[in-house]
Amino acid sequence: DGVVQSPTTVSIEARRELRSLALQKAVRQATITLFPEAACAMLGNDNRWIEDLQQSTGLQIALRADAAFHVEAIDIQSGQLAEIPTTIKVGAQVGISPHVGLYPTRMPQYLLHQGMLVELQDFDYDTKETKNIPRPAMIEITECGQLFCRAKIVAFHENS
Repeated sequence: DGVVQSPTTVSIEARRELRSLALQKAVRQATITLFPEAACAMLGNDNRWIEDLQQSTGLQIALRADAAFHVEAIDIQSGQLAEIPTTIKVGAQVGISPHVGLYPTRMPQYLLHQGMLVELQDFDYDTKETKNIPRPAMIEITECGQLFCRAKIVAFHENS
């Protein structure tokens, strides 16, 4: 057909698949991997959808993102939770390449580090200047869970 689904549409489809999986009583854990834009859409504005699904069904969900995925790709591994990478621990300072993707591209709030979405706390920039968004050079992990991590920005790249 030639039409590519939007990240929001992909996240809705992924939610349907997780809801269906949650109805299978034998499955209590699942890891879902999506393209980063779709993973951000999956989280939504306040993460309530995934949290509500976990509470209402007892299904534990790990969310991962992969920039190599096609925007429409949905990979669900049932019966297992992906581990949080060992380098992502509360208090850890992490160097960030100036080329790392910021997501969602229209209004960045997250970066992708080792398959985890990392929410950037107090990430202030001029939303009208999307081409000159400052690039974090160093972050410090402040909180981390199976859905995403949070970090404060310690330093920016010089040309930001």
